[in-house]
Amino acid sequence: MAGAATLFANPVRAFAKPQATQETLDALSDAQAKYDEVQAQLDEISTQYQELSKQQDETLSQIEDVEQQIVDTEQQIEEKQEELEENQALLSDRVATNYKTGGNEALSVLLSATTLDDLISNAYYLEKVNEQDRAVISRSRRPSSRSRRPSSRSSRPSRPSSCRRCRPSSRRRRSS
Repeated sequence: MAGAATLFANPVRAFAKPQATQETLDALSDAQAKYDEVQAQLDEISTQYQELSKQQDETLSQIEDVEQQIVDTEQQIEEKQEELEENQALLSDRVATNYKTGGNEALSVLLSATTLDDLISNAYYLEKVNEQDRAVISRSRRPSSRSRRPSSRSSRPSRPSSCRRCRPSSRRRRSS
């Protein structure tokens, strides 16, 4: 009841705004300055995060491009390997046939000509066959550094598992 009597006795004092002391104002000012400083640091960290995220996306994109180049190159190697094997088989058959016939096939073709036109024609076709043989031989030659290459993909180093986890999220971000 004493509090109520004070209220009724001095009503101006009871409804007056509380006045902040200088100490309270200084503390509030310091707190605002610290808040502004922390907010500036947060903004800087956010900017750095965005830059790093962008760099990560670019790096993942470059990794995907290089991986596609690797796949394309492996496919080209396989195609060239098949072509080489075909050329070697063709050359092997040609050499075997030439060995079995005694190697006098060209001479017998030339000597079997009955007219000058036949001789010229036979010589022309023999030259074409020889050109083909030379082309197959030149395609079949391979440098010693290419003589043995790994036949399985398991010999190629694998990517770290973290890259595999990152990739799907980077694709989603780019497609958005």
